[in-house]
Amino acid sequence: MLMEGDNMGLFKPKLRKDIQDKINELNPKVFISVPHLNGLPIAENTLCQIYYTDNKIVIDGSGNTFNLSMDKVNAIEMKTNVEIQKQYVSSVAGGVAGAMVFGPLGALIGGRVKEKKVKDIQRYLIITYTSNDEIKYLGFDITHTPKGIEIVKLFNKNNLAKNSIEL
Repeated sequence: MLMEGDNMGLFKPKLRKDIQDKINELNPKVFISVPHLNGLPIAENTLCQIYYTDNKIVIDGSGNTFNLSMDKVNAIEMKTNVEIQKQYVSSVAGGVAGAMVFGPLGALIGGRVKEKKVKDIQRYLIITYTSNDEIKYLGFDITHTPKGIEIVKLFNKNNLAKNSIEL
């Protein structure tokens, strides 16, 4: 039972002090902590903190801080990779039940190997930006971070507002 004044600690992990201090300093619209895939001069799968603010995206990873001005950001998208795996499973319980009812033939039929399909969906946050007249990309794995889609939605909403023209 949560008492008045509890910070719902059961649902929201406590952040390290340095991360909480940075959140207090930057006051980001969205904050996520996700593995880096590519685009930064740090190792793949390095855990990065991404702070999305009104005028920039700040990324902390591997002891480095990267600042990306929103003026340079061309697009922020979520891409998915769906992998369908086939697993073959046999049913021990089916074999036992089959043996009890129909004997050895029932055990063979009840315990036969069955094909089971498992869908593995991976989600990636892709930030496209321009640096020195060259288009570059940053990639992060947001498979286990549903909040990552908020960055995409916020960017698209703000971009639509910037690009709308009044007649």
